[in-house]
Amino acid sequence: MKAKYRTKCGTTPSDVAKQIVENGVSTLKSYDQLLESKYPYGPKEVSKLLTAEIIDPTSPNEILESLVTPTIDAISDCVSQISKLESFIGLSTPQMEDGNNFGVSNIATL
Repeated sequence: MKAKYRTKCGTTPSDVAKQIVENGVSTLKSYDQLLESKYPYGPKEVSKLLTAEIIDPTSPNEILESLVTPTIDAISDCVSQISKLESFIGLSTPQMEDGNNFGVSNIATL
């Protein structure tokens, strides 16, 4: 079954999981850099900015519009990677059968 999957997709689920884990630190650093570049203000600074300026509710908020797309992209990428890892773990874990054991087929292979 593993060979069939590899020929169709080019990689196995374990290859995908290894790649996600190996690139995890650099991925998190890129998310941190994105957040620091797009959200330079802390809560206190934002509160001061909002109280100092009167915001016209009818005008478009360019700052918010520039933040939405990269934030949604980062979140969807993160969710996709978590989903891939979840699938790999689910496919790698043997099924529990009656009596909370792994069944005769798995024990026989041991």
